[in-house]
Amino acid sequence: MNSFHDANIAALSAGLASQWFPNARLYGQSLRVGNLAGDKGESLWICRRTGAWKDHATGEGGSDLISLYAAMRGIGQGEALKALSGAEVQTIHSPPAERIKKATAPDDTAKISFALHLWAQSQNIAETPAARYLRSRGLTYAPDMPLKYHPACPRGKEKYPAMLALMTDAETNKPCGVHRTFLSPDGTGKADFKPNKMMLGRAANAVIRLTPDVEVTCGLGIVEGIENGLSILCIGWSPVWAALSSGGIAHFPVLSGIESLTIFADHDKAGQDAAKKCARRWTRAGREVTIRTPSKSGTDWNDTVLGGTP
Repeated sequence: MNSFHDANIAALSAGLASQWFPNARLYGQSLRVGNLAGDKGESLWICRRTGAWKDHATGEGGSDLISLYAAMRGIGQGEALKALSGAEVQTIHSPPAERIKKATAPDDTAKISFALHLWAQSQNIAETPAARYLRSRGLTYAPDMPLKYHPACPRGKEKYPAMLALMTDAETNKPCGVHRTFLSPDGTGKADFKPNKMMLGRAANAVIRLTPDVEVTCGLGIVEGIENGLSILCIGWSPVWAALSSGGIAHFPVLSGIESLTIFADHDKAGQDAAKKCARRWTRAGREVTIRTPSKSGTDWNDTVLGGTP
């Protein structure tokens, strides 16, 4: 076997995409997962019939599983073709996580640069559809929070109004991207397409500092989503950062100077598993960890604010 077509057909027949991305969810003829690192989410779409793929958060994509494997491993398509050809096709499994992180690093600079360009273009959130969106979720915000509004934010070839949040590295506080929440034109809700939430830049280690570093002493709370983080602040708990996904919670790094971590977990399996994984690492590092969960199964902390039930 030496052609891209034959290698792609063999990889599809072997179901390799499902092996590479065990967190992927099935939607008809497509698999959907968060990113090339395999985190939970729906930004990366893979066609099970043809192997064509598209990461709607970064704009990357390709027409077959060879290009997908190359992107995952950070190698050329010729090398990917060789790896996926012949007898080897049945033995190729998920690349180790550390190799995935290393492979995606070279592309981060351009993505981060574009993300920060969008951030610079954006405006203060006050009196915009983004502010109306937050009010519709029962939320308030402080003027110094890293939130802005972009009236025509790119999503592929199209542009839509969006609330932007500045992503920074959890350890260094260096800007590493933006999180985009695409909105309806009047801000009464999120846009009616999926996914309507996307990250642009480097997702690994990224957080939204809803509370600035200067207000963080020896304790910190973390939560998955921005709306959930604002919900925690609304019920009087601070400081809080948003880790942006269950994967962000699971891999949240042990931070120097933080002796107590409170994880505000979603009440679902992914949220609970991520919280427990994070708690184990922090506990092994000698830190105090508390996991708090909404009382009702299937809810998150914004549901708590809207429903008035802790």
